Amino acid sequence: MKKRILLIEDEKSYIDLISLELEMEAYCVISAPSLKEARTKLKQSKPDLIILDLRLPDGDGLEFCKELRSNKATKHFPIIMLTSKDRTTDKIVGLKFGADDYVTKPFEPGELLARIEALLRRMGRMEEPAKILKAGVLTLDIEKRAVTLNKKPIRLNPKEFDLLRLLMEKKGKPLNRTFLTESVWGFEYFGTSRTIDFHVAQLRKKLKSHSNRIITLKSIGYMFDDKK
Repeated sequence: MKKRILLIEDEKSYIDLISLELEMEAYCVISAPSLKEARTKLKQSKPDLIILDLRLPDGDGLEFCKELRSNKATKHFPIIMLTSKDRTTDKIVGLKFGADDYVTKPFEPGELLARIEALLRRMGRMEEPAKILKAGVLTLDIEKRAVTLNKKPIRLNPKEFDLLRLLMEKKGKPLNRTFLTESVWGFEYFGTSRTIDFHVAQLRKKLKSHSNRIITLKSIGYMFDDKK
């Protein structure tokens, strides 16, 4: 079953950006451009996580967060604050009011996605990922950090392994270079997209007959095809 995300945000550009990114990752996004509509949506169905903007046309997101935490029916929902404020004091206030995490605009969609997944796991609302990933005769063992092709081991360096794991976990989904870079190298990495391209090229060499499973998406990034 798809995880439901309630997005309480009034800026259309952010609604479109977040909805597109999350729906690509198989989330169901329910948007509410006001607190009034958010309250209605909460009565209709219970989300697995709430993304809450602080500045809304009909009220203060901080006060709404406090309201959610004081209500028995909603106090356990994971909440990520979304705001253009970046002062440390604002972040502290948001967390004190009950937010579980805090993302500052502007942000990379990959960062928000990573925070959502981490928070859902921490709250026990996301299934544990598979420990063994397979695509034909290609097998990746997450715990042992081992990869085999036709039961023969393939030697990958740590970043090549992490990149292949991410591609296989998100099989069939287009992954942009920013998301790949942030997920494998971290948010503080300042390299270029050539780093991703180089590691993909190295992976393809080592995957040999399975190299065509990593598909290049022009101007976007890469996708792993598990149907070949």
